Amino acid sequence: MATPVTAPNARRTRGGARLRLYSRATLFAVLVAFVISVAGGSGNDAAAGRLGGDFPAFYAAGTIVAEGDWSTLYDPARQLEAQAGLFEDDDDGFLYFAYPPYVASLYRPLASLDYRLAYTLHTLAMTAAVVGALAVLRPTISLLRRNFELCLTATVLFYPLFRAATGGQNTALTVLLIAVAWRALHDDHDLAAGVAIGLLLYKPQFALPLMGLLLLGRRWQATASALATGGILWAVGAAVMGGNWLATWWSEASDFAALDADVNGHNAVSFLGFAEGLWGAGSAAALLVGGPLALATGLGLAWMWFRGVGALDVRMAATVAGVVLLSPHAMFYDAGLVALVGLVAVD
Repeated sequence: MATPVTAPNARRTRGGARLRLYSRATLFAVLVAFVISVAGGSGNDAAAGRLGGDFPAFYAAGTIVAEGDWSTLYDPARQLEAQAGLFEDDDDGFLYFAYPPYVASLYRPLASLDYRLAYTLHTLAMTAAVVGALAVLRPTISLLRRNFELCLTATVLFYPLFRAATGGQNTALTVLLIAVAWRALHDDHDLAAGVAIGLLLYKPQFALPLMGLLLLGRRWQATASALATGGILWAVGAAVMGGNWLATWWSEASDFAALDADVNGHNAVSFLGFAEGLWGAGSAAALLVGGPLALATGLGLAWMWFRGVGALDVRMAATVAGVVLLSPHAMFYDAGLVALVGLVAVD
């Protein structure tokens, strides 16, 4: 005998259908706007201005790698040369590439394509990474199971993540790797979790705290696989740039972070970065305010993992927010990670 559909159930069913319809319509509208923006121009011009945001840095790094110039990958003059023609309004400007060499190799296939096509494919790939992250976490967060399309729409349009994807940044890839690690830890697949966090070492300000928390949480297999993955990545870098590549990259990345704190400090979202935006990079006031807040955040996360406080999903949500806040270098687009925190909070 069929179960009758009550009025409240019918209203919920109709409401869910409307939410799915609105979500699909919104995503379609965003897609149309993106197509118009890309199609409405030529070269690096778009209907809304210069196309690509930070993408020229990655595109040029792929070009340098494709030409076999690994030794000049971090040379500002070489990066400026590789980005020539991508900044029509300012021929002397360029965006510095400060990622490990294996990241540059990922952009080598895109560098062989027309700039507009490469940017379009990169944006679509970052959008797919967001979809993949939510799909991975769907079994662990009931809100995603109930309203996946609505959550997807809200996540894609979450401003820091939206600006990162359309601005040529790779925050969505970070979100995906953290989601994979999160789900793997939830399912006690610690080997896979460690691999995901090891791959995140292209942003060590996030990966290193996560590795330390795994160690405190006595997730030995995850810690070991993260270290092993890091070792493989080091070997890849050594194969193309020599055994001292890590020191070279770290020196260049540190110099860039110091410069970026002065130039781009108003976009910082971590405690220390925000304080430096107010009082200046390296200032005593910034260190006295931002330093203790970052330290307190780190100690709080360490206590949660060492004592196993709360459910894993809650602990992971707190960790994702915490690593952004305690990071010495986190820009506004890195706040896109907080979209995962929002899903758990709303749930």
